[in-house]
Amino acid sequence: MMVRDHSDANGKLKDLAAAAKIPIPDQLDAEHAIVRDRLQKLDGDAFDTAYVKTQIVDHQKTAQLLAWEISMGEDADMQRLAAALLPNVLDHLRMAQELNALLTGAALRMQSSQTATKDGP
Repeated sequence: MMVRDHSDANGKLKDLAAAAKIPIPDQLDAEHAIVRDRLQKLDGDAFDTAYVKTQIVDHQKTAQLLAWEISMGEDADMQRLAAALLPNVLDHLRMAQELNALLTGAALRMQSSQTATKDGP
């Protein structure tokens, strides 16, 4: 699902950029290259946790950029694309947050504190 959604979004963005004659980078920026290098040194649970945390941050940033574009952007086609993409980005963010809670044990701690509250002191 993640690959499909990202490929679809990137294709639409490329088409829009091409129509507006805006170049699209063909390699990672410095920040994402550093993240990639850090992730390549990890494996197992350490990789999973670090990867999911980077996904949370990146999806938060993307959601903010899309929201800005929707409300402040000057290109109607880009605003429509941002509005179409925002729900998927927010879904991906929610899934990454849920996965992070499972990986870090936060989901279990929340569940046990809710059970304790329901059962009383």
